[in-house]
This record gives sequence, structure tokens and C-alpha cells, in this order.
Amino acid sequence: MRLILKLTFANIIKNKLRTFMIVLSILLSTALIYSVMSISDSVEDIFKKQLTQSVGQSEIIVTGTTQSRFFYEDFNNLHYFEYARGVVQTFGYAENLEDEQIRAILYGFDLEDFKLLYKVNTFNGNSDQVFRDNNVILGEWTADKYNLSIGDSFDININGTIYDLKVYGIMEDQHNILSPQVGRIQLLLPKTFLQDTLELDNNVTTYFIKTNGNTSIEEGKIYLENTYPDYRFEAFDFDMVRENMNMIIIPLMILIIVVLLISVFIIYSAFKVIALERLPFIGTLRSIGSTKKQTSIILLTESIFYGIIGGVLGGILGIFILKIVDSQIMGISSMDKGNPLNIHLLNMIIAIFIAILLSLLSGALPILKMIGRSIKDIMLNIINTEKKLNSKKAILGLILIICAFLLFNYAPTHLATLLTILGIIMLPIGAAFIIPFIILFLCNIINTLDNLMPSDTSKLALTNIKNDKTIHSSIVLMGIGLGVILLINTLVSSVLIEVIDIFNNVQSDIYLEKSFDSEAFDSKLSSIKGIEKIDKSYSINNITSSNSDTIIGYLYGVDDEYFSSAWSMDLGNSKDEILYDLKNSQGIIITSFIANKYNLSLNQTLALNLEGFIKEYSIIGIIDTLFNNGQVSFIHKDNFLEDITNHYSATYFIKTNMPSDEVVTSIRTQFSTEPFFIATFDEMKEMNIRNNNALFGLMKGISFIAMAIGIVGIFNNYMISFLSRKRFLAVLRSMGLSKNKMLRMLIKESLLCGVIGSISGISIGVLFLQSLKYVLYIINIPPILHYSQQEFIIILVSGIIISIISAVLPIFKTKKMSIIENLKYE
Repeated sequence: MRLILKLTFANIIKNKLRTFMIVLSILLSTALIYSVMSISDSVEDIFKKQLTQSVGQSEIIVTGTTQSRFFYEDFNNLHYFEYARGVVQTFGYAENLEDEQIRAILYGFDLEDFKLLYKVNTFNGNSDQVFRDNNVILGEWTADKYNLSIGDSFDININGTIYDLKVYGIMEDQHNILSPQVGRIQLLLPKTFLQDTLELDNNVTTYFIKTNGNTSIEEGKIYLENTYPDYRFEAFDFDMVRENMNMIIIPLMILIIVVLLISVFIIYSAFKVIALERLPFIGTLRSIGSTKKQTSIILLTESIFYGIIGGVLGGILGIFILKIVDSQIMGISSMDKGNPLNIHLLNMIIAIFIAILLSLLSGALPILKMIGRSIKDIMLNIINTEKKLNSKKAILGLILIICAFLLFNYAPTHLATLLTILGIIMLPIGAAFIIPFIILFLCNIINTLDNLMPSDTSKLALTNIKNDKTIHSSIVLMGIGLGVILLINTLVSSVLIEVIDIFNNVQSDIYLEKSFDSEAFDSKLSSIKGIEKIDKSYSINNITSSNSDTIIGYLYGVDDEYFSSAWSMDLGNSKDEILYDLKNSQGIIITSFIANKYNLSLNQTLALNLEGFIKEYSIIGIIDTLFNNGQVSFIHKDNFLEDITNHYSATYFIKTNMPSDEVVTSIRTQFSTEPFFIATFDEMKEMNIRNNNALFGLMKGISFIAMAIGIVGIFNNYMISFLSRKRFLAVLRSMGLSKNKMLRMLIKESLLCGVIGSISGISIGVLFLQSLKYVLYIINIPPILHYSQQEFIIILVSGIIISIISAVLPIFKTKKMSIIENLKYE
């Protein structure tokens, strides 16, 4: 054993470059495996944390409707629930903390109710006094930012009246509603103070309800909706968290699977290089009496050590990759004390184990294959890399690709995610079987073109490419890596084009959404300086159909001017007819995404579940849009208000005749106590692009890591090709081939490999893009893709550059090669 370990460490240390490449491949693979395994848990924790910050331990939130924002009901008497706590929420402006007013969200709680709902780790308060009157509790972030301490005072503007608030306490804010928010602060005040200030008597704006454990959250919500139809009920369940995560997790999982397949290929090729380089060493051991088993143990022990080193380093790197993923996805600072470095110990152990297994299994095949050779072949360095193409592999590859698309098209809904991922795995494997035949086809075409200007070096290069299986492996590796990059770049550019197109079609400057419909609000809004025109619509979320499995994410009630004055959407040549039917019938306009996903067509009837009643609407139009990810539909607002009396939101598209940010400030000041969302469309556009860039940045990063690992594999294969052809090249030199011609042959070989690899990459990329449509359907994103000629050119040039760079060292070694040294047998 001591001798085995000594030889193992000697081999690892001897060739530092080879060791570095193998460890790098395993390291990057392990880091990505660990990060993806942990992303699900980590992102789920972050989503849960954000949900808990908002609703605490409660599970159902009760708010008023368009009929009345303020209400009083004693939900505590209902036997389905453990408790219900009433809260007053309003808005104001802090007056003297900075030069400008600071928008503030004010929460009126009884302090004991707050502690029941939210986790309070640390609280420094004035224990000598009761929390009442004008007392206020701040979060730690707010206190630090504005240099406030217990006993300090500042002014708050509520409905135009200034109130003096005195800091009663400072609370840890990572687990409650006092957590930091962009552009605003959140304050906790006594409930009675806000009730008196707003003249509410004992009324509240919100109830936080928790079920008693014997009733499911959904059952509790349905019971409340049936018992109290005049209120709005929203359920919060962690199943929602997992559903939202699919949009992030599934694309990353697919990329990691591709990276893992590439890593197996690379480590396999690296150990082929090791086995070839160690032929003299293996031959010596075998010739002095060492058995195949003993020789195998030495080399396999080496592969295990590579796995351990790469696995441990990869696990450490994976922790930081996970940190970046968390920060990118959630858009929070990597220095946020509420988002520390999380180490998932079990995932770490599994990732390191996979690294060792990956290294051992990937190295075992070339090692055992080389050890299995006769002593004569080993001593004489007889290596055959010529490859006879097997048509059965091409047929198998074609079957795998066809089966993948059958899975995409016919997978049952409840198995769609799993079977789609299986199909994604089958695609690159099928492509790997077919690419050698593409190589043969392209080589024959190039050879035909080259006959016009004959060149010995070109013919030699083409012959080598056609017959050398290690070169085929390089092209397969390059094709898959470039295909993944083409996939990601096309997806990113397509989404960016669609986002820009959506906002370019907006005919307004400001978007405002309000949970309560109010004529007084509308009248006051229209009188604000700078507002030229207002297009008002209504919306409600998550509408189901009783006669199909259709789910409409957002149903809008609009007038017939909406599609021209508010948002310019192409209704096609039948625009006038569609708008007439929208106004004069129970018509609904759906998106092509909804139509394709649920197999809907024009004139089909949808029986929509609206507030407990079934209302039938006929499909009168189908439009293409990525607005709200294509999960929108439109009915006329008169039908909307007739069929839906509560639980809807009012949406305003506002056209201005002065700078829109100034108008937004005026609206916020005018309605300082009203709850609503408002933003300019320019802000929404920037926010949308920024959020997309966060996710796509991660996907691009992973695809480039895959390509980086792939380059290592391509380099390994060029080294294998060089090592296995040393005697062949020496024979050519001895027969009169000059050194310069041989170098030209190798350069042409790498250039042609780059061209063929790029063409293969484009073909695989297009194949991946076709499969991507089905992945996007699973995560509820319309599969609208824009192919770019520029992207194809970049892939072509990249393949050539990668191939030439990878061939530099083998070419350099060939230049220094000794003819006599490589022709001798012993």
C-alpha cells in the first residue's frame, strides 16, 4: 500500500499541467453540482423569509374590497382558526429625517399581537412605558440609516397633518415587516393611535388569520369566501414558493446536467491521456511481474485522489457560487447580513462523493482498457485510434432525438417536468452518436471543394479528421458546448427583444394599480397637474375554467379604445370586427400562449369561474404578446363589472404632458394614505430587464463554465491524437514530409475541426432551441425565439478560435519531435 501511495503521489506531482486540468474539471463540476443541489433549498429559504417578513405566522390575509376599505369583523369566533388579529395599515411621509420627504408605510399593531405574528429576536424598548399614543418602533436598518435612538423624535405627515412621533423601541428587522425597502421606510405604531388619527373607531384595514391545524389553508379560505363574500381573502402557502421557484430551478438544472455530461467526457479523455503517457511506466511494471490488477489499482488510486482534491475544492467554490446565485436571483447585496453564507452539509457530502465517483468511473474505462492490452502492444506503443463508423450508433442517436421530442409533446401534465428533463438529457447523447456521420459528410464536401485546388496537407488533414476517433470526440465536445452557448445567447436576446417591444407598444407614461375602485379617487386623480389622459381598466388574477383545464393568470376588463390608446396590440386584419364583438357580446380575447398551451381556438367557449358563478365567454380573438408572460386575457369592462362585483383591482394607464417622474411624485403626495402601486413605464422596463439579466447572467455564466470545461476536454483530445500519432507523424517525416508542411497539416486540421465543430454546435444549438420551447411552457413563459445571424457568426468564429488555441501545445510538441526517438521500438 505504501508503494502504491508513493507512486500515486509521484504521478500526480510529476505532470502538474495534467493534474491541474483534471482537478479543474472535477472542481468546476462539483461546484456546480453542489450549488444546484443547494439552490432549491437556499432559494426556498429566501422566498420563505420574504413571505414571513410580509405575513408572519399567518396563513390567510383579509382585506376590504371596492365596497369598503375599512371593516370590523370578529374572525376569532370561527372554530376553523387558531387566531385572527386586526391591523391598520396606511401611508405617510417622514418630514425631517432628510432634506426631502421619505415615503413611509405605517402599521398599527397591538405589540403583543405583533410578537405573536412575527419572530422577534432582539428588541430594545422603553420597558418603563406602555406602547401607546405617538410611540413608534423602528427596524435596526432604519434607526442606523437615520441615526435615531430610543427617545428621539421626528415628524410624520398623515393626510396633510403633521404628527410628532417618539421612538419607543428598535427591533431586529430581518424577520418582520420592518425589513429594509427601497425608497421607503416601514414603521410600527400603536393600533389605537392610527385608528384615532384616521377616525376609524374600532375598524381595521387587514386581518391576519392562522388556521388551527385541523383545516387546510385552502379549505379555510373557501370557507371565509363563502361566509364573507364582501371581503378579499388571500392565502399564503409554501407550495406557492415551490411553484415560483420552478422558473429558476428548472433551467439551471438542465444546464448542470449538460455540464455534468461534458465533465464525464473530459475526465474520461484526461485519463486516456494519462494512460497513453504512462505506457512506458505500465510496460515496465508489467514486464517485471506486476499483475494487471496491481497496475490498475495504482492508476485507479490516482483517479480517486483527483476526485477527493477536486471534490473538496469544488465544494468550497460551490458555497460562493451559491451565494452569488442567491444574491443575483433575489437582487440583494452579497453583504446583506440577512443572507449569510449557507453551508448545506448533506449536499456538500453528496457532491464530494459524486466527484470521487465521477473521477473513478470516468477514469476506470480508459485505464482498464489500456491495462488489458498485451505486454507486447504496451512495450511497442501500438495504439490504434482509427474509427470505423457504426451505422447502428447513428440509428440509436436518431431514435434518442425522436424519443426526446415525443416526450416533449406527449408527456402527461403531472410528469411534464421530469420527462422534459429526461428528453433534454437524451438530446446531447443522441447528437453525440450522430455527429461522426455529420463529420464524414462535411469532410466529403470539403474534399470535393479542395479538389479544385489540390493540396497534400489538406488531404492529409481531412483523412485524419475522418478516421481519428479522438478528433471526433473533440468535435462532439465542441459542438455540445457551443450549442449550449447558442441556446443561452438566443434566449437572452429574444427575451430582451420582446421586453423592449412590449414597452415600445405602450402609449402611456405611468402605470398605476389600486386594489380598491373609487369614483372619488378617479375624480381627484384626473385633476392632478400634468395628466393628459387616463385609460382605466380592471383586473383579477388566477381565473379557472369549468369546461377545460385553462388557467388565466390575469383577466382584464377593458374598453374598445384600450388596444390603441393605452397599449398598442396587434389584433390582425379583423380588428374592427373583434372590437365590435368585444363590446356587444360575451367575447374574450386570449393570447397565443394560452391558446397553444391549453389547445384553444377561435369561437370556442370558456366557462369561467367568476366569484362562484359560471360565466360563458366565446373566444373572439387571439393575440401575440409577452405582457405578463402571455398569461393575460381581455373582456369588455362592462361585462367585467357585471360579472365581478368584488375582489378586483383598478388599473390606470396615464399619459402625461410634463415629466412623468414629477407627476408620480404629485400623485403620491396627493394620495399619501392610499395603498397603490405606481411606477413610470421607463422604470418598469428597466426593472424587468434588470430582473431578467440576473437570471440569464447566471445561465450565461454556467454555459461559459461548461465551455471552459469543454476546452479542457478538447485540449486533452488533441493531446491524445498527438500521442497516438507520434510514430505515424515520424514515418511521414522520414518519407520526406517537411517540418513546415507537417505543421501546416496540423494547423489546417485544427482549423477544419473548428469549422466542423462550429457547424455541429449550430445544429445542436437549433436542436436545443426547439426543445427549449417545451421547457418554457412548463415554467409558464411564451416560447417566442428570435434567431440572430450575428449569433451564428460568433459561434462559427468561436469554434475556430477554440480549436486553434487547443491545438497550440500539441503543434508545438510536434515541432520539437525527434524522428528517430519516435520510430524506434524499444
